[in-house]
Amino acid sequence: MAWIPVGIIILGFIPLLIVWLKQWLMKKFIAKAALTTGTVEAVELRTGHKGNRYFVATINYIAGYEMVRKNYTRFYSKRNTLSPGQQVAVLYDPKKPGKFLLRDLPYNFKAAWIFTGIIAVAYFVLAYFLYKELQGTYFSPGAYK
Repeated sequence: MAWIPVGIIILGFIPLLIVWLKQWLMKKFIAKAALTTGTVEAVELRTGHKGNRYFVATINYIAGYEMVRKNYTRFYSKRNTLSPGQQVAVLYDPKKPGKFLLRDLPYNFKAAWIFTGIIAVAYFVLAYFLYKELQGTYFSPGAYK
């Protein structure tokens, strides 16, 4: 039965692993990306199914010597930082020109690290108390005599 708390701890660290993997993939993408200038065609405010607000921008850019690409990017911000006609720095994958990031948008992982860290600690505490319960040191009938 001691494997149950270990499983709970592993479940608690999976979100941390996901955040680390996303951050590592972004750094890897930025390291091999090419830089070009794009133009914001449109910016639209949308609301998610839970009421979360986000912006969707349509960006046109030239990838190397290829045709102009038209793509969409979603970004979360309290206010719109892009406007139609604005020139933006675009990082794109030379092998897959449709995959891109806007260089000047903040890609901050601090909040994700804090949130998933709290989840991991909560799972660890839960596993600790479950382990103690399985050992019979907490909540057993003769523990409070």
